Amino acid sequence: MLIKRKDCEARRATLVAALGRQASGGLDRRTFLRRSGLVAGGVTMLGALSLTGVRKAEAGPPPR
Repeated sequence: MLIKRKDCEARRATLVAALGRQASGGLDRRTFLRRSGLVAGGVTMLGALSLTGVRKAEAGPPPR
């Protein structure tokens, strides 16, 4: 798909506006707690993965 130059400039303007709002508004307590909880849960899930349970697959007999 061909992207016109005007489309890229429009997207860049909306991205800059969104980043400006986030930077000026700061981070409220509720957002901080929500994001830190998601990160802590993700790290916990990664730590719970058992890498020793992964083994190489073996081929079985061919089907009849």
